[in-house]
Amino acid sequence: MNVQTPLEMRNPAMNHHTHTPRSHTALWLLIVLALVAAACSNDTDTTLEFIAADDIGNDPFTTDIAQPAPTDYTDIADELNETANNIATPQDILTADDPAQTAQDRTQAVITTAQQNGLAVIAPASPIGVGLYGGTGINACDTTGLIGFLEQNPQQAQAFANVHNITTNDIEDFINNLTAGFLLADTPLINHTFTNGTAKPIDAILEAGTAVLVDNQGIPRIRCKCGNPLKPLTPVTSEPYVESTFSDGDEQWQVTGDAQGSATAVEYIADAGQPAGSIAADDNVTGGTWYWSAPPKFLTPAFNASEGAQLRFDLGTDGGGPAYSDPYDIVLVGADRAIGLRFAQEDFPATAPRTYTVALSLAEGWDRLGVDYAGDYIDGTPAAAEDITSVLSNLTALRIRGEYTIGSDRGSLDNVRFGEW
Repeated sequence: MNVQTPLEMRNPAMNHHTHTPRSHTALWLLIVLALVAAACSNDTDTTLEFIAADDIGNDPFTTDIAQPAPTDYTDIADELNETANNIATPQDILTADDPAQTAQDRTQAVITTAQQNGLAVIAPASPIGVGLYGGTGINACDTTGLIGFLEQNPQQAQAFANVHNITTNDIEDFINNLTAGFLLADTPLINHTFTNGTAKPIDAILEAGTAVLVDNQGIPRIRCKCGNPLKPLTPVTSEPYVESTFSDGDEQWQVTGDAQGSATAVEYIADAGQPAGSIAADDNVTGGTWYWSAPPKFLTPAFNASEGAQLRFDLGTDGGGPAYSDPYDIVLVGADRAIGLRFAQEDFPATAPRTYTVALSLAEGWDRLGVDYAGDYIDGTPAAAEDITSVLSNLTALRIRGEYTIGSDRGSLDNVRFGEW
């Protein structure tokens, strides 16, 4: 592992020390266009599984927690979907020359038709911009039943948490912060079944009228009929690395654990960092350890890293209390295991951010951890090459430790790069 200050990173003449670690939103259009689904290039044949709104499907995560769509929606459902598909079908958007513009055109057509028929569109509801209908008093999902089921079924709960890049302790808050509604048009998403004890991703089209729970960015996160976790279809990069410089926003980074009042949103600081733009978060001081959590573009299937890749980032903290070094500083989670890396205490971040570069190789000193690792004070076992390969082949979470002192602290993150360069 190489540790530098950002100034040293930009001035090779100063590189003099290396340490080895011990073993309903006004911004919906911007969001929609940023997340537009482009899971394949124009010359790739992408097959999406069609899932009817009332079909629980194979290998569901939970029992049926969906409520039927109200008649004021169902009366015009066919008209809405026809309007959308006259502009472009979900498959058309995935292979369009300009997916963003095609998605925008489809979005506007659906919303206009819905509003002309007296429906309120409460969120864009998908990375290709179809609307979501909620309506007064609508309860599309039995969220209490969903939370209870996952509490009683820890294997499903762990697989569910892995998809959403959270811990099992975060599930109740995560679900309670979602909004229920019904898709206004057929929508392409990644649907996850519970197969052989893990979450199996399937590229799918969810039928108009499907009951879903969406996050505060309008992205469907749960299919109510079966409790299946959902994720947006994200671009598959052919670049050798993926990065976040935070020059234009938080880039969907989140926090997990003891920070930000138990919310996942980070604070974006437009005038901090080099170049300008970074993210920050505050410790709750309620126990536990909080982590920065990478967005989908760093994870499988959007990006496929291999052994030998590197992870680089600028990390800062302003905590004034005594340091503690038990939790792992970097955690990568796969389908059935995780790997973690600890820094030596002399390498901990300070008020002036330090630049870290670590390799995904055995020589770096990675440990194997359980898939449910959440900042606990435990020791893993030395990782084997197959552990690193397994995690990278199905990377579901990438976390960077955010707090380093006992008591109140504030952390910052900038210039994250993952891959080969």
